Amino acid sequence: MKSGPDLSSPRAEWGIVLSMLLLVTALLYGHTLHVPFYLDDDSGIVQSYPLRDLAEALKGVIGQRGLARFSFALNYRIAGWSLPELHLTSIAVHAICGLVVWRLLRRILPGRWLPVLGALLFLAHPLQTQAVTYLSQRATLMGTGFFLLAFLCHLRARAVLASGIPRRAAAYLRPCGGAVLSGAAALLCKENTAVLPLVLFAWNRLFPLPGRRDWRQELGDCLPFCVVPALMAAGIFVGLTAGGEPRPLYYPLASLQHNSPLHYLVTQFSVLWIYLRLLVLPYGQALEHDYPVAAQMLTLQGAVALAGLVAVAWLAWTFRRQRPLLAFGFAWFFLGLAVESSVIPLDPLFEHRLYLPMFGFLLVLLDGVPALLGTRRGLALLLAFLVVCLPLTWRRNALWNDPIAFYEDNLRQVPDSERAMMELAFRYDDAGRTEAMRSLLERAVQLYPDNYEFQTTLADLYADRLGLQAALAVLDRAIARIPDNVELYETAALIAERHGRRDLIYAYLNRGLERVNYGKWRLLNDLGVYYTQDGAWQQAEQVYRQSLALYADNPVACQYLAALLFAQQRWREAFDLLQTAQRLEPGNPKTLEGLARTARALGDESAARWAEERLRLAAVAEQREQGGLRP
Repeated sequence: MKSGPDLSSPRAEWGIVLSMLLLVTALLYGHTLHVPFYLDDDSGIVQSYPLRDLAEALKGVIGQRGLARFSFALNYRIAGWSLPELHLTSIAVHAICGLVVWRLLRRILPGRWLPVLGALLFLAHPLQTQAVTYLSQRATLMGTGFFLLAFLCHLRARAVLASGIPRRAAAYLRPCGGAVLSGAAALLCKENTAVLPLVLFAWNRLFPLPGRRDWRQELGDCLPFCVVPALMAAGIFVGLTAGGEPRPLYYPLASLQHNSPLHYLVTQFSVLWIYLRLLVLPYGQALEHDYPVAAQMLTLQGAVALAGLVAVAWLAWTFRRQRPLLAFGFAWFFLGLAVESSVIPLDPLFEHRLYLPMFGFLLVLLDGVPALLGTRRGLALLLAFLVVCLPLTWRRNALWNDPIAFYEDNLRQVPDSERAMMELAFRYDDAGRTEAMRSLLERAVQLYPDNYEFQTTLADLYADRLGLQAALAVLDRAIARIPDNVELYETAALIAERHGRRDLIYAYLNRGLERVNYGKWRLLNDLGVYYTQDGAWQQAEQVYRQSLALYADNPVACQYLAALLFAQQRWREAFDLLQTAQRLEPGNPKTLEGLARTARALGDESAARWAEERLRLAAVAEQREQGGLRP
């Protein structure tokens, strides 16, 4: 009698493995459908008006993360920002990635069950939770999925060549074209997939075709995969050097104060070892690790970390002939981190960055552990690792459901994390726990006096509980320390407005205009609003135009000035400004409402109907989100 499922036929194998992968994914992620929005989800998804216009999102597909953004636009068209539909989409992409991982491992590993084990580890590792459950990281999921698919197509194309079929044959051109298109799609999801040509070159060198070719020929095979990365890099460069007010990198976090390309690179020498530890021993997970950027270029820790990485690279190189798959796994892992862990100064450590490198880590485990311990013991150890991962992943996902518990756990893992403290304060506020919020913020202000977000949030809280003077005292102390921060002056003006002090509104905004370098256009917009409220329309128009002169790509100033001009029946000028605002921020309801109203005043029924149709679609999506309509 046979023990275990019969995988003798391809159809049975597909059915059984697919069922296993879907079941594990559902069990581990089925309770995350109502996980709320976190961090960048609000600005990047909920408040991103272009995502509410499917036609506009389609226009931006050939752009930075355009394909991932288009997937959110589809979500919005179908169900608004309904959490279950958003999470189901991300979970489905994760399951598809697991399926492609199985197909890849089925091609390059011996036996039938070792590839299944590898795919289950990919789906079930606790570090995958951040990429799947944190909605903004759908770009990571989709980029990795297309990257894996490109590699699978590349392997099929290589197999065709190995069988003696010429390159001009359709049997080769189909998988080769699929690899190129999948690689392009990966880059349209996330920039870290630009390393695909290097990964393919590493594979070609470690696993050459019969009649080994010169490395230059292998490199030539990878050149088609370099076209889209080169175009994307050129587009990003043009965007960074385009006109408009310069945008400095705001680093309110103390951990990021020394963030420069070289300091970031030195920091990554140590961060890579933390990543490896988290992969092998997945405890101490956190959304906010607040890992500090190295203040000095030469440190003992950095030197030891670099020496360790060089030793790993040397071992991989040494074993490239005896264990080429092991060497390739190391190459995939480090290349998968190359974009985000080299010289581009980002936040140093985020767990979702391991989603793409995870496949390389699995290759090292699946090839190295059985070779080191023997097949039976190695498989037993890998199976035990999977068993340990399952409850850890389920528990981590359960934690995501409760933001307060989530961030409190974050602070247990990373005490005094700035961003975790800030987010926890907001969650306390949402829950009505104002005393807990106040205590946390007062402690945070003492720890991080240069973090303007703590200062403005505490001042806002004081304004409601302790009065105007207590709130402004907090902001005045903050302005004395960081006088160039526009948020402080805006918050002071808003608090003064709530307490009916028009004189203080103008005093703080004008003081900001004298001291602020970046963001003056925001203060001018604010002044325009208050001038309009006070009936000083001429001054309002003047400051709005000054704002646009400082920063032309300024949809808020266009909206406000258009409203002012509409009130003066200067409809053509208002319409032109609203068209500019629509171009800069497609789908903003205020802009669309203004366009519809102004177009009707001009007698342009076609433009009015166009704007009203987009407003109607947005309203339908919101109703679906609230359960009022079914797609």
